[in-house]
Amino acid sequence: MKATHYVLMGLLVVGLTVSCSSQDNKAPVDVVREWTDALKAGDFQKMASVMHPEALTEFKEILLPVMQGFQESIAQDTTGVAQVPDSLKQQLAGIDQLEPAQFYPQAMNVLTSIVPDLRQSLSGMTSTVIGGVPEGDTLTHVVTRTQAAYMGQPMISDVDVVSVKKSDANWRIMLTGNIRGLAEGIRSAFFGRG
Repeated sequence: MKATHYVLMGLLVVGLTVSCSSQDNKAPVDVVREWTDALKAGDFQKMASVMHPEALTEFKEILLPVMQGFQESIAQDTTGVAQVPDSLKQQLAGIDQLEPAQFYPQAMNVLTSIVPDLRQSLSGMTSTVIGGVPEGDTLTHVVTRTQAAYMGQPMISDVDVVSVKKSDANWRIMLTGNIRGLAEGIRSAFFGRG
């Protein structure tokens, strides 16, 4: 009996140690909730921390030409007509040299500086996780309902699927079609580049 007690205590200690040391290993639906909460709060650094490295690399590939286009436009404005704030110039300085995990929050800060209403729209967003569907051991698709308003008027009411993929032992967000489309739309709208 005493031996069983020691074995159970040992297992409990090992279990607590594993659970305390792997707090980052959250369920896919919890990772999506964390990501949408960070989006609503405008915490782009936190968003990047729960995104899959492949998604961060893809985001940089899609939006780097946009950031470079902004830099070129600012450099070509020798008259000062655009009146670009120094803070925006600083955000763009060296952005092309950033690793994807640093590029994501910096690019999002640039976009919300250029389109300040975007941050307000994000803060008014609500996202509800409906559930998740696993596809094998390393990929899960999480269904969410997102609603957003702008100036009190409903702007978006959408059901979306967010794919979450394992990176090492942790679940990480992949780019959704909406995010990919948004990034491509921004690039086309500002610079007409495909």
